[in-house]
Amino acid sequence: MQADEKGVLKSSDIYFSTPSNIAKNIFFYLLCAGEFHCTEGYQIKRNDYNSFLMMLIQKGQGNVYYNDRLYIAGEKNLVLLNCHFPHEYDTRHSWETQWIHFDGNKSADFFNLIYNRSGCIIPLKPSSIIPGYFKEILNSFRSGRELPEPLLSSYIHSMLSELLLFPIDKSPMIPSTPSPIQIAVQFIETHYKQKLTLEILASQVNLSVYHFARRFKKEIGYAPYEYLLKMRIGQAKILLKKTVMPIKEVAYESGFSNESSFVFYFHKNVGITPAQFRNTPF
Repeated sequence: MQADEKGVLKSSDIYFSTPSNIAKNIFFYLLCAGEFHCTEGYQIKRNDYNSFLMMLIQKGQGNVYYNDRLYIAGEKNLVLLNCHFPHEYDTRHSWETQWIHFDGNKSADFFNLIYNRSGCIIPLKPSSIIPGYFKEILNSFRSGRELPEPLLSSYIHSMLSELLLFPIDKSPMIPSTPSPIQIAVQFIETHYKQKLTLEILASQVNLSVYHFARRFKKEIGYAPYEYLLKMRIGQAKILLKKTVMPIKEVAYESGFSNESSFVFYFHKNVGITPAQFRNTPF
């Protein structure tokens, strides 16, 4: 279907999708998708569009205004926006974009984690899976055969997952010496049995508690205590499966202060008790 908007050339197309109730309940789902070839004067300015936007810049350059900041989006950049909040983008020259508006499942959680790590403009690598998925989604509309909702959901999930991994995989950007957060992670991994507080961890890398907690969450994706708890439960799983150590001893060897606390957090995170985990065949 041809698009008919100011600054959008007739070679552009746009498609709309109506998700089923099942998709709205359990999947990532598509609301609309398109490919726009835009000239100077193209501008979108909204307070709320009730969705999330993923937009691939194929050619040209544009401006993106989000969260009181101006970003420049160029060729092979991926723009990710939470359109539930005010946003704006335009081009003063020309650009070609492929885009999808989506929602559902854990879209907000994915967006927040990606945005906190990478912002809303992400340069894609040549090996990125995202352009291929965009092409397949648009070709399905053009052929009149919309993709099955479970498959479409898996595509959106895969693209978001790639964006989530992006900062971890920027090998040329990794400094030759460990960052303060990498040092903190190593400290947690070797001292998880000890009583570790936020103050102790922050002091190891000479950061204030506030800046340490913020930076740790941004770089690792977990709050410091969440990561520590993850380490302790992971160690407990190994001891439960590899040894006949009593539950109480497993608790202490994994860094928990007492057995009841261990059982509570293990059940909360794993869904079963330590004893049930030990007796469950895998």
